[in-house]
Amino acid sequence: MAKFFALAAVACLAGPTLLQVILGALDLFFRGENVSLASAYRVAGDFTWMQPVAFFTMISISVIFVYFANRASSGKTSNLVSLKSIFEGFQFGNSYVYCYLGDISHITEAQVIVTSEDTSLDLGSISGTSVSGRVRRLAAEVNECGEVQVDHLQNYVLEWKARVGKYDNFDLGHTVFIHEAFCAERCNIQAITLAVAIRKRPQGGVEFDDGAIHRIIGGAIQNALASGYRSIFLPVFGLGSGGIPSERAVTITVQSVCNVLRTENRRIMVYLGVYREEDLADLMIALNSQAGRR
Repeated sequence: MAKFFALAAVACLAGPTLLQVILGALDLFFRGENVSLASAYRVAGDFTWMQPVAFFTMISISVIFVYFANRASSGKTSNLVSLKSIFEGFQFGNSYVYCYLGDISHITEAQVIVTSEDTSLDLGSISGTSVSGRVRRLAAEVNECGEVQVDHLQNYVLEWKARVGKYDNFDLGHTVFIHEAFCAERCNIQAITLAVAIRKRPQGGVEFDDGAIHRIIGGAIQNALASGYRSIFLPVFGLGSGGIPSERAVTITVQSVCNVLRTENRRIMVYLGVYREEDLADLMIALNSQAGRR
């Protein structure tokens, strides 16, 4: 869309001058005068009516561009599923993997929740739609009007950073296992794991490392089992603000989960979460494919 707009702009701005010169050359030709670039350019000045036409054409194209850009932008969020649905389980080893579609705020099935963070370990907006932001709100103390009174998870992270003496640039794959869920306990959540899954580049885009995702998932599941928990929620890492194509993000997450569960004798229920129906389709295809490799 942006490339089309740029080409249209160039055409509208440069096009009139070129057409004026062509019309000037034709005018000279039909009058029987000598035709040259200089003379055609001189005569082209008579066709000034083309400039306002070009201006209003440019305005029209700009309006159309803004309309379709807004439509495309809203289309990316319009299909977010706000409730929740849980789909059939796939068995790997002694464990099961379920597909979780919808808002993590409604979960009651998982004892451990894993969030996706960037290398600054700055939690998502408490009013946002990311898993990080919504878990942050679940953990917060709110009043009867829904206003946050105590931001427990944010306070914990700030205190933890001060305790370890590090505030930024955490390694991809690093996890912080928190042995309490604060107010999220009302959803049966017992522990929260913050996982450093992406690194935002200064020039835009993100760094996403397959090995880091493997380490996050392996560490999160092992920590949960070692602490006596038997259920865990994992987001498909890289979706949302990560901007990673769904097929790649889903494939890496599913492969990592299945590889861990196939070698684990203890039983755990894993809930893999997505927000969009099209991502759910990719998730179920990937799990079916892995289930066929028994």
